[in-house]
Amino acid sequence: MANQLTNSSAYFGQPWRQAYYAILPTLNDVLAKCEGDAGKLNYVLMAKTMIAFNYHMLASCFERIPISQALQGEANLTPKYDSEADVQKQIVALLAEIVAMDPEQVSAAEAVNPTTSADMLFAGNTDNWFKFANTLYLKMLMRDFDKNKTTIQSVLNSPLGFLDEADASFAHFSDSADKSNPLYESDRRQLNSNANMGACSDILKVVVADDPRLSEYFDNPSNLPVEQMGVDYGTQVNSYDNWRVKLAATDPVCFASIAEAAFLRAEAYARLNDVAKAQEFYEAGIAASFERWGFGAAAAGFIAGDYAFRSGTAEEMVEQIICQKWAASIRVQTWNAWWDINRTGYPAFGKVLTPYYGSIEGHPVRFMYSTYSSDYNPNTPAVKQLDEKMWWHK
Repeated sequence: MANQLTNSSAYFGQPWRQAYYAILPTLNDVLAKCEGDAGKLNYVLMAKTMIAFNYHMLASCFERIPISQALQGEANLTPKYDSEADVQKQIVALLAEIVAMDPEQVSAAEAVNPTTSADMLFAGNTDNWFKFANTLYLKMLMRDFDKNKTTIQSVLNSPLGFLDEADASFAHFSDSADKSNPLYESDRRQLNSNANMGACSDILKVVVADDPRLSEYFDNPSNLPVEQMGVDYGTQVNSYDNWRVKLAATDPVCFASIAEAAFLRAEAYARLNDVAKAQEFYEAGIAASFERWGFGAAAAGFIAGDYAFRSGTAEEMVEQIICQKWAASIRVQTWNAWWDINRTGYPAFGKVLTPYYGSIEGHPVRFMYSTYSSDYNPNTPAVKQLDEKMWWHK
């Protein structure tokens, strides 16, 4: 790799610092105050699920992270970084522990100590919290499908279900300074620019030109034809020569979505060679994506036409599933699409980066360790190149 990006907290520090300095310690405090109290099992469910989610985010970006010795405060300021295998094992074990909780007991705790006003994701709906945890559980297991095949089959049949009524998302933003969606706040309000994020031509390799979702994905300030929607990935261009990414102050931050849950099941069934179930959930994922943007009535036509499911080998089915999942992630879970590209190799295009600091062969697949850790913790692993694959990457 040429001209490697510097290992600076300016680039990679904030997600690390926010997780280990603020989010995880707070969740751990909630857990410490509630675990062992039958009347607070609802808080235990929520805290553990968000702990698992944050560790999965960190592991997905950095690979090796502290878990077993993390969150010990002054007792251990230099925790070890667990191995790749142990990180995966610990996150999966935590999720297995969560989905093994008794939903009736948790629901009873919610009745005694309601979280209706405090729960910013589901307003106290513990069934949806179990669905969120189960969706995340399947997601983590899919990173090693062959090893986890038996468990995956069991999870697919779990009575807990998967996200199907509501996304796991924070949707409490307003169109005012410092209270709007963080990306909108930074890019559109503070930088006061509509020119930083443009459309990429790769989208038209998956989404047809008359797909109504494109109007919610991108703005067209110069009234360019759809064929000029974007440019090749990594190309520097005048931002007004292509469509731009659409953002809104009140866009929710989505941790997991109905569409993602459907596409995860579609992929699992495809790998299990259950063509009928793969098609069922592939179509459900597309329908959920259309519904999100108010185009639910149009979904059936595209599912029967341009996006019709094609049976074939497991790998051929997985490719079309992941490509449509990638398209559905725009303006919702773009970070998740990046992980899927790394994990599956699909979509099989758009993998050349030309940043200001040089270029790399292929595309970036990991974050570098933050100086928030490396400056103070001697256990921080050696820096790996941005394009060095993680254990679960294709």
